[in-house]
Amino acid sequence: MLLLVPLRLGLKTFNAEVYRQPLAHTFALHQSVGFVGGTPRHALWFYGASSDGTKVYGLDPHTVQDSPRRGENSNVILSDEYLRSVHCMYPSTMDMSRIDPSLALAFYCRDRSDFDDLCRSLEGMKVEGKKCGIAELFSVADAAPDYCANVSSAMVEMYDDESESEIGKSDSDEEYIML
Repeated sequence: MLLLVPLRLGLKTFNAEVYRQPLAHTFALHQSVGFVGGTPRHALWFYGASSDGTKVYGLDPHTVQDSPRRGENSNVILSDEYLRSVHCMYPSTMDMSRIDPSLALAFYCRDRSDFDDLCRSLEGMKVEGKKCGIAELFSVADAAPDYCANVSSAMVEMYDDESESEIGKSDSDEEYIML
C-alpha cells in the first residue's frame, strides 16, 4: 500500500519553527518514501533531510528518464549503463523554511504488519515528541468517526442550558451567539 498523507503545515508559509523537526524525523521511519512538496508552481520529491532538519534533499519529478529495456519474458534488464543514467549527480537541496506549507507525506507498507509497525512508530514519535516539545504532524485513529451521529439533541440541550443561564441578562452581556 502506498499511503499518501496530505498536510498543510502553516497558513501562508511553512511553519518551520514548529514542523521542521517532526517532518525531518519522518524520513527515519523505514516505511517512509519521502514527501512531495516544494515551492508554489515547482514540485519536488524529497527523500531526506539534514540531521538538524534545516535542509531537505529532493529530486525533480519532471526530469524525464529512459525506461529500462525488457528482455525475454518481459523481464526488466537493469544494466550498469541504465543504472548510471538514472543516478542524480546534483540532487536539489532546499532550506526547510522555504518549502510550501502544502505537502504530502508518503509511506510504503508491504503488508498489514508493516502498516501496524508504521502506526506503532508514529505513536512512538508522538510520545517522544511530547517529552521534547515536538509537534505532531498527524494522528492515526483506530476507527473512523461516526459522521451520521445524531447531534441535534445535544445541540438543543446546549441551547436550552445557555438560554436558562442567560435569563435576566441584557443583549450587551452576551459574549457569543450560538448559531
